[in-house]
Amino acid sequence: MGLTRLGSGGPRLLSPCSHVELKPISGLAIWTCKRAKPVTTVHGALTAATPVPLTPQKSSLRTHDAQRGSRVLPRASGIVDATASRQLTPPGSQADKLNVVYKFGGSSVRDAERMREVADIICSFADMLPVVVLSAMGKTTNLLLECGVLALNVEADKIQDLRPLQDLHKLHMDTCEELNVEPSVRAEVVKLLGQLQQLLVGICLIQDLTPRAKDNLVSFGERMSTRIFASYLRTMGVPAQQYDSFQIGMVTTDDFTNADIVYDEALPQIKATFDARKNLREVPIVTGKPAIAAIAGSP
Repeated sequence: MGLTRLGSGGPRLLSPCSHVELKPISGLAIWTCKRAKPVTTVHGALTAATPVPLTPQKSSLRTHDAQRGSRVLPRASGIVDATASRQLTPPGSQADKLNVVYKFGGSSVRDAERMREVADIICSFADMLPVVVLSAMGKTTNLLLECGVLALNVEADKIQDLRPLQDLHKLHMDTCEELNVEPSVRAEVVKLLGQLQQLLVGICLIQDLTPRAKDNLVSFGERMSTRIFASYLRTMGVPAQQYDSFQIGMVTTDDFTNADIVYDEALPQIKATFDARKNLREVPIVTGKPAIAAIAGSP
């Protein structure tokens, strides 16, 4: 696996995440990290990259806790100890504006350890001030959809006992605990889990899992993962702000489970959102698969 960026010299390995390359669009480079699978093409913006060989010493970010003290990560200026300080160095000190989009897939943020590694990557380049787009943690999307199906076959008062719902609760609360996220964010995650349970009760009562309900279900994963990750960055000294994609100006069609971005409306609004906050020097953490294409300006 390898995270690559297309430049004048061809693909360049940045970190061991996936063999996927996204071509720069309108001067904005995009990197992606999604394990094992190629990223789905979005309006021709994504292309499969040629695998770049890695040396064994630098090929893995998946280390046990006992090895974290000796782990090294690539940086723009060379190789440094990733755990030399308890705080992270905010990215983009040499950048005057947001200039790159990072997309991390579910397996890249599947637990607290992986989120720490993603944070290391984000903070590894002084010349890159990123917008970060995250998927739901691990198999969260599958578990959410499983909850929806199971909700059709149980009594409403049994929704809270659904095994996948309990697994989701444990995963996200354990991650909050391990990453020492802010109490206010823990409360937000608890609130989202409560709203998820209420949605499942509604599905149970009306006995219909509509496309709209499915979209609503799967949105909970990214809404929780981005909040947790943004909070972790802040606790590590990195200014970060979480956004649900509609908050930055995302506009899509109403084709639930198969919506398209309305670029003519979304792009100006997204640009205005980030232009208004450019002096804050914060890392935006954004939900949703549509966000990566819209932020990049892919027509």
